[in-house]
Amino acid sequence: MPATRPEVGRGVFAALGLGLALAVACAPARPRASAEPVREPELVAAIEPPAQAGPWPEDCPPLAGASLLEIARISADVGDSPRGSVYIVARGELQATYAAWRDAARARGFRVLAEHASEQVRAASLIDPAGARAHILLQRSDGDELAGMFGRGRREPTPLRGPCVAVSPRSRAFDVERGAIGYDGSYHRERRIVVHETRFGHDFDADGELDLLVPTAAAAACPRDLTWTVYLARGGCFHAVGEVGPGDLEHDGVVATGPRPLRFWSQASELGDGGVISTTVHSTYTFDGAGYVRSARDQERGVCHHCSVEICRPPPR
Repeated sequence: MPATRPEVGRGVFAALGLGLALAVACAPARPRASAEPVREPELVAAIEPPAQAGPWPEDCPPLAGASLLEIARISADVGDSPRGSVYIVARGELQATYAAWRDAARARGFRVLAEHASEQVRAASLIDPAGARAHILLQRSDGDELAGMFGRGRREPTPLRGPCVAVSPRSRAFDVERGAIGYDGSYHRERRIVVHETRFGHDFDADGELDLLVPTAAAAACPRDLTWTVYLARGGCFHAVGEVGPGDLEHDGVVATGPRPLRFWSQASELGDGGVISTTVHSTYTFDGAGYVRSARDQERGVCHHCSVEICRPPPR
């Protein structure tokens, strides 16, 4: 069937499906599929429950027309969701609303250390007159609905070695075909141009500044093979502190005294005896004082009747 974008659910922080319940087996003639550029992952996760919070916190920059949310969770693919942060919902155009919130922070005495932007997200790292760091993040949710977060640093920045440099955003594109036998026995197929971009919504060392995950230029046949360079922010420039991956970052809520451990997962499926054989690899990286090093690697292998099998090609030019 033709490739389609994941369906966006209704409501604030609508969850996007980031995969297919697919598996491959012998099947009749395949339906036609077309390639369509998409970016994975895209938006936000969920709120549970969508309860209104109390009065606007004194130390949070105000945003006209916005409402507070008591409990929220930003998608791990977009950013973190630490306890103690302020979560909001607003309506309006993304850039204009973000600019109003950023300017409100400036009016409170904050200085902007760095700004980040993508199609769906705007964010800034801030520092207040006392030298404390913070950040704001605003992202599209559904229609003109916007979801945002204001967070303050909880720790002093960890001393880092090596140069502090400017970092240019990078993206990697993959031409991916996924095929499967569905639960009803029907065959499904889609083809997409999957794009992974620099991710800037994480504060890995809890100092308040937004750090970066940048796709490396290392060989990667499929999105599951992609590795990332971690850059920790320091006053608007960044320190490269190791290559991590492959695959996607898991959000495990680990709290550490310095840069937190990072855990990635990558799944590959192939036809084998008895069905689709799925192999999932979990890789954990810990900070050793100089950078991130792999401290654990676990592999799980088994039959998965409704996992997708991917065929990856070089993306069209």
